[in-house]
Amino acid sequence: MYYENYSSYIPIVKKSKYLNLIIYNPHSEYERKMKDILHSYLKTVPDLTFYFITSRPQYQTIEIDKNEHILYVQGEENYIPAILIKTMKALEYTRELSYDYMIRSNISTVIDWSKFPTSEIKEHGYSSTNIIWFIPDLPFAQGSNIILNRETTHYLIDHEPKLDYTIIDDVAIAQVLPKPYQIQNSIRHQDEVDGFVFRNKSENRNDDVERMKQIVSRLIN
Repeated sequence: MYYENYSSYIPIVKKSKYLNLIIYNPHSEYERKMKDILHSYLKTVPDLTFYFITSRPQYQTIEIDKNEHILYVQGEENYIPAILIKTMKALEYTRELSYDYMIRSNISTVIDWSKFPTSEIKEHGYSSTNIIWFIPDLPFAQGSNIILNRETTHYLIDHEPKLDYTIIDDVAIAQVLPKPYQIQNSIRHQDEVDGFVFRNKSENRNDDVERMKQIVSRLIN
């Protein structure tokens, strides 16, 4: 019986690699706690590279803390324009890393990476999702995450001069990129637990921290 080169008939399936860039303000006690919670979870996710992005005025270039997975970008912490600046500087810094898909999220967002919608992002290039938002009487919301495939990430970097740094970051990015593809069937109510993206932001930040612990514990175990 002929067995030579049998292995050549076994299909090779390429595993996708992911990048998660997380907006982070270390001056907030609650964000520091959230960062530690996310760090404990993200380091368990296969094929994922992640960085928390923060600003420090004393740095002239990007600095990196590899142990804590922190990228320090020169500048002051604020909403406009710092979040967009941090996002673009981090994208430029990580441009040559090996990844197929990227999510820019915030520190109070937990992503179930096992449910990443690879086929949809591969086809459309750019998306944002409806999410489980833990605020009473608000069934869903959008804007806590920006999902790009590698090609669209490079497109955004190359077209950075077109970005409007006087407006909020997700709107500015949406104006430069094609209309985002909306992930379907992702509207969730707050009592559901099977979502892809979980946003934890309410008036009680202690509750948000505890909820994040519960979500991460469930995802790890």
